[in-house]
Amino acid sequence: QCSLTKSSADQMKKSSSKTAAQTAAQAPIKVPEAKLATKPAALTLDQAEMNTSGTKAFNAGKLHNMATESSGLAKFETPKGMVVPYGLMQLALAASAEGSATLEAYNGLCEKADTCALDKAP
Repeated sequence: QCSLTKSSADQMKKSSSKTAAQTAAQAPIKVPEAKLATKPAALTLDQAEMNTSGTKAFNAGKLHNMATESSGLAKFETPKGMVVPYGLMQLALAASAEGSATLEAYNGLCEKADTCALDKAP
């Protein structure tokens, strides 16, 4: 037999949902290691991988492949696309006429962006 009253059951619900929300907020964010481009080349969507191009490009590639394979009433199309892989910007800046000075300026801006304070949403 269960001897919980409605108010104690409600308290347990609030307590458990609060704990779950707190646990989710405290869970570490896992970021996969990025694989940087080694040669200057853009990729087609079907070449995009999670660690070379990011989640959005990878999923756009999966959607494009699904569209290519679709048929009948479920047939749909997606636009063709290109992906700028991680590290390509750095390669292009290093190869520019200004070379390392441009790359150093870019890296400095990236560091500022990474360390700037973000406004907290209410």
